[in-house]
Amino acid sequence: MAGVPPGFVEADVRAGLHLAMEFGTPNGVDEQVVFHVPTFPADPGDGFDQDGVPFDPTVDRSVPAYTLRTVLCAVEYQDRPQILSNPDLLGSGISNSVLRLTMLDEEYQQVRGFDWCSTKSSVGTGSERYWYRRTQPALGMGPIDVFILYCEAEDES
Repeated sequence: MAGVPPGFVEADVRAGLHLAMEFGTPNGVDEQVVFHVPTFPADPGDGFDQDGVPFDPTVDRSVPAYTLRTVLCAVEYQDRPQILSNPDLLGSGISNSVLRLTMLDEEYQQVRGFDWCSTKSSVGTGSERYWYRRTQPALGMGPIDVFILYCEAEDES
């Protein structure tokens, strides 16, 4: 494989990256990130166009159900500078505005296409909802890609 040094063992490098990412994961199980991946009703055959729109207008694909997935990822909570500079908000507490999530390619493939994420403790309560905004281009480390995703707090979007 071009660009990979001799003696490179992908499994060892991946294990080392996973170990490093564990330092950035939340301590408590209830604070782990849960990804809400939309799942639409099953395709009733060839009844959809290339964009997934059904030819049959009675098929409702507008409201997806969600599959909840948790994967290993490093989590960074970030505040926006304008929130920190607003003295009215400082007295009442500051909520985290942005989640920066770092994960490897295998985990990214499991949650790719998610609409929003939350913490396990807030699943079903509707609190702490972070909407997906963007993914940086993958950082290549030989055959391993590292992805950085950004999600914005619901009250900030």
